[in-house]
Amino acid sequence: MPFDRPGKEPLDYRFSFANERTFLAWIRTALALLAGAVALARLPDLRHDRVARITSRLLVVAAGCIPPGALWRWHRNERAMRAKRGVASILPVALLAAVIVVVALLGIDLISK
Repeated sequence: MPFDRPGKEPLDYRFSFANERTFLAWIRTALALLAGAVALARLPDLRHDRVARITSRLLVVAAGCIPPGALWRWHRNERAMRAKRGVASILPVALLAAVIVVVALLGIDLISK
């Protein structure tokens, strides 16, 4: 089974709950990015603006990539806690930060119009 959790239960169940809250925070982030993309695409003044379309599509792609990554991260951390190994890779956080920087730079262009 892909989501089996071998090993012993964590000594403190609060670690599992914290891992779950982190997963849910990633999901909320994806929903916020998706909402921002829809809002940007539907703004009447920016509807036909090329930069707005690119930014909106970038946000949709990021929003679509986050949930599978969040699930992978949750599962990996859960298994690591049960096996008493280190947890959390910085890669998903770094990728999301890079997307936000690109969107912010594109946003500067949108604001200056």
